[in-house]
Amino acid sequence: MTRYSSRDISRSKPITQGRVLTRNSNATAYNRRFQVGPISNILLVGLIITIMGLMYLVQITKTSVYGFELGELRDAQTELTQRNQALEVESARLQSLSRTGNSDTASELVPQTDVSFLDN
Repeated sequence: MTRYSSRDISRSKPITQGRVLTRNSNATAYNRRFQVGPISNILLVGLIITIMGLMYLVQITKTSVYGFELGELRDAQTELTQRNQALEVESARLQSLSRTGNSDTASELVPQTDVSFLDN
């Protein structure tokens, strides 16, 4: 047998008005402590729509911020790629001078010892 506290029983009232009670049917109805009216429903729906709209705006703002960051990173990547290519060209130029200085033809050259300059 189920035990009910006095608090549960005091909140309920019999539903015998106009109804025939049969076996295994609810014989009591509980009074609600908090009831929501039509104006409150409209306000709650409006509040929920407003909160969802704000969440949507936050997500869109995050996406646009990430888009700007991505654009800046792509610009930096392009700049670094161009700088890398310029450094490769400079490295090739510097290596070519050292190669010509160390080549067989350059080693056969005789250094000039008597140098004279013309004066105007």
